[in-house]
Amino acid sequence: MNRANLLKRISLSQIKSFIADMVLILAGSFLVALALNIFIVPQKIAPGGITGLATILYHVTGKILPLGVIMIILNIPLFLTVLKLESKSFLIKTLIATLTLSVVTDLSAPHIDRIIGPLLKAEFNVQGGDLFITCLIGGLLTGIGLGLTVKAGGTTGGTDLAAILLKKFFPKVSFGKMLFIIDGLVVLLSMVAFRSIRLGMYAIITLIAQTQVLDAMQEGLDFSKAIYIISDHYEEISGAVMKELDRGVTALQGTGMYSGNEKQVLLIVVSGKEITQVIHIIKRIDKKAFVIINDVREILGEGFSIMN
Repeated sequence: MNRANLLKRISLSQIKSFIADMVLILAGSFLVALALNIFIVPQKIAPGGITGLATILYHVTGKILPLGVIMIILNIPLFLTVLKLESKSFLIKTLIATLTLSVVTDLSAPHIDRIIGPLLKAEFNVQGGDLFITCLIGGLLTGIGLGLTVKAGGTTGGTDLAAILLKKFFPKVSFGKMLFIIDGLVVLLSMVAFRSIRLGMYAIITLIAQTQVLDAMQEGLDFSKAIYIISDHYEEISGAVMKELDRGVTALQGTGMYSGNEKQVLLIVVSGKEITQVIHIIKRIDKKAFVIINDVREILGEGFSIMN
C-alpha cells in the first residue's frame, strides 16, 4: 500500500471516529438537557458543578439569561485557565461538548416542555411535589448523558475543569476528592441561596444517582469476581475449576512472611453467576483454604465480553 492510500485510510478512520464521538456528545447533551429542563432546574435542584451553579444564578437573577448562556459564561474563564494543562484533543472535545450542551439546553427547553414535559410531569408527579422521584430520574438521565460524553473523550466542562485547575495547587488531594469538595460547596451555596436545607438534601440525592450511573458507564456494568485462593491442594482446585467451569486459572508465587514457606496463590476470574460453583469446589476439596473475593468492573479477554 502506497503512502497516499495509507494516509487516506487513516484520514477516513479519523473522520468516522470523530463523527461517532459527535453523535455520542449530541445524544448525551440531549439527555442532560432533558434532565435539566424538566427534572432539575424547575425544582431549584443544584446538584453541584457548573450546571448547579448556573441553576442558582438562573433563579436568583430572575431568569434574565437562559440557563445555557449562563453555563457558557461560567465555563469560559475555566476553559481559558486550563488551556495549557490538558491535551488539545481533550480540550477540543470538551469545548464542543460544553457548547453543545448549552445550545441544546436552551433550544430544546420550550419544545421539551411543550411536547415531552406534560407526559413526564404527569407520570412522575413532578408538579405534585414528588421530589424524590424527580431528583432520582434527573440524576439518572444526567449520569447517562455525561457518561456518553465521557465515552466520546471529553467532558461538559465545569467541575472537571475546576478540579483540574485546583489539582495544580493542591497536588496531594485526589481528583475524586476535589470533585466532591467542589460539588459539596455548590450544594451548600444552593441551601443558602434558596434558603432551604431540604432542597440541598434533594440535590445530594440527584448527585449520588448521577455519580453512580456515570461510574457504572465508565467502569463497566458487567460485574465479575476475582478470586484468590491459598491452599495446599491448589492443583486439585485448579484442575476442578478448569474441568467443571472451563475457566483459566493462574498460579502466582507467594511466600508466607510468618512461616517463610512458599505458597501457590491461585487467581481465578469468573462471572457473578459462577461464584457459587467456585466456592462449592473449594469447600469440597479444601475447607481450610484461604479465599479472597474481589469485585471486578471490567474484563478484557477471551471468555468475557469486551467493553470499550
